[in-house]
Amino acid sequence: RSNACFRFGVDIAQSGMLGRLQELHCYYHNGPTCPPQKPEPIPDGFDYDRWLGPAPYEPYTPRRCHSTFRWLYDYSGGQLTDLGAHFNDLAQWANGTQYSGPTEYEGWAEFPKEGLYNTPVRFGVVATYPNGVKMIIHDETEPGRGPRGNKFVGTEGWVSTDDTGKVTASSEEILRKLSGSQRDYEYMMGHHRNFLDCVKTRAKTIAPPEVAHRSTTTCHIANICLRLGRKLTWDVEAERFVNDPEADRMMARAMRSPWRL
Repeated sequence: RSNACFRFGVDIAQSGMLGRLQELHCYYHNGPTCPPQKPEPIPDGFDYDRWLGPAPYEPYTPRRCHSTFRWLYDYSGGQLTDLGAHFNDLAQWANGTQYSGPTEYEGWAEFPKEGLYNTPVRFGVVATYPNGVKMIIHDETEPGRGPRGNKFVGTEGWVSTDDTGKVTASSEEILRKLSGSQRDYEYMMGHHRNFLDCVKTRAKTIAPPEVAHRSTTTCHIANICLRLGRKLTWDVEAERFVNDPEADRMMARAMRSPWRL
């Protein structure tokens, strides 16, 4: 949200220049795989038990920890929560649905057949809002797609942003119409400065916790949809699935002793 490229694209989508929004595309990387790992001694000074926290106990291996923990369901949700926390959030923001979200989810996934990691390697999800707008999540194997980022499509045009800092649109006129230029956005404050300023002023941050919760919820629901392999309907107000106790149970799990809430 503090990146000039992405903020510029969101503002274009919110300005009405694209007409009525129809599709919110989120482009991810594929998930990685990892061969089976042999248990190793826990490094000196590393409190592995505390690192695991309430997650089930598993023998230590370096590939289970640190940056690669995100590819195991015991600790994270693969690319859907890793990149989704960014690109789904931008889609929600562009769509003006920061405090709600889609109500229907369907998709497909290919999971690792063996090895340590168990989150999706390939995947696709379509999440539909009550007004018919669709948030579409893509992996990187789709023909013709660009780097990680977003593409917002409306009845009058589209704008695309990616993590190389590039902004493109269906016409140059769309990029020129917005007051100011992308360069002007490069001077806006970063996340850290925004947070410190809000501590002083008591204003809301650019990414309030309530907004982050809703964006992250879209990631978790997408994962549950893929793991169950079927379409799901979500009650945004109640924050429960509609007539689906099996999906509801996947929103929480037992905590390893002595952890509890």
